[in-house]
Amino acid sequence: GGLTAIVPIPALLSGAGMTGGAEVGTASGTDAASAGSAAGSGNGAGTETAVASSTVAAAGSTGAASGAVVDPGLVAFLVGSDGETTVIRKSLAKGSLMYIPLAGSAEVKLADNSKVFTDVAAGAWYAGAARFAGARELFAGVGPDQFGPTQSLSRAMLVTVLRRLENGDGNGAGAGFADVAPGAWYTGSVAWANAAGIIGGVSDTDFAPTRAITREELASTLYRYARYLGSDLVGATGSGAEAATGAEAATGAGVATGSETGGGAAGASAGSATNPAAGSGTNAATGTAASGAGSSAGAATGSAANSPAPAADPLAGFADRADVSAWATEVIRWAVETGLLAGRAGKDGVVLLAPKSEVTRAEAAVILRRLLERLI
Repeated sequence: GGLTAIVPIPALLSGAGMTGGAEVGTASGTDAASAGSAAGSGNGAGTETAVASSTVAAAGSTGAASGAVVDPGLVAFLVGSDGETTVIRKSLAKGSLMYIPLAGSAEVKLADNSKVFTDVAAGAWYAGAARFAGARELFAGVGPDQFGPTQSLSRAMLVTVLRRLENGDGNGAGAGFADVAPGAWYTGSVAWANAAGIIGGVSDTDFAPTRAITREELASTLYRYARYLGSDLVGATGSGAEAATGAEAATGAGVATGSETGGGAAGASAGSATNPAAGSGTNAATGTAASGAGSSAGAATGSAANSPAPAADPLAGFADRADVSAWATEVIRWAVETGLLAGRAGKDGVVLLAPKSEVTRAEAAVILRRLLERLI
């Protein structure tokens, strides 16, 4: 794999210090900039809908973010030698910096690639995440201008999103499952995810592509995806977080009715910043004071005879923790500790894991955005 270029957003948008100045306007091959954007010269530095190009090196440098808020629809594009552009799906803005994974030196552009979803209200708790996912072309929508936020996320949808993130081959002729027909829109994605060890079938013969995925199944799949990437996110919990493929065959019950906001839990998940996508305060993931499973909360000091205090259970703040399947306990714990799952608000301020409830597309967008923020 390559390295990550960390590029000041205002410099790219304004064209400061670049030979020939900024190239301003919408990038070739992308959706037109949203209403109100200026598609000509005269856009000031930091205008999120302006576009600029520059050649950047895939340097491993680091830099502190300024804390400025950047529109989640702003993404980086790779510019080919023929001028064609390709969205860099893992490009991510933090403060005034854009983190861009690159295989080597390349010409990149920043552009607003936001999609207009008429069923996503501007103030919805998932609006930022829907904008984030749409701009990176992870979620194509369920119809013209429709995101389908309350619709359940199917297993086929999930593997398609993950395959798109990795630019994996989506043209597989077959996936080896009796219920995955050659040529279906998800066939290549199922084949890719199965071969990568990210998700398997619900039996030896079936994948169940149209079945809604549950929250505990999503946690298991994302754990495996992070492991596939070799991410440090899976280093904390170790092999105990791995769930057997066959154990995920149990059908999840209940369509999601809440939001992945985490309001009201006993404490904020360690190491996770305020989540702008969810529209809530912090990821309320149970009051654990250390990020990473197995870490001790308050190790004893001063005497070799003192034993470290036992780590607080990250699931302790969830009223329905007993509903988590035995096979999923460790992956749910991992998802909570890493800040991916924050819980749903139940009655009377109770926070629920809802492990066997179906994941909505809105929740999936929020959780995937959190994952990307933690992977860089």
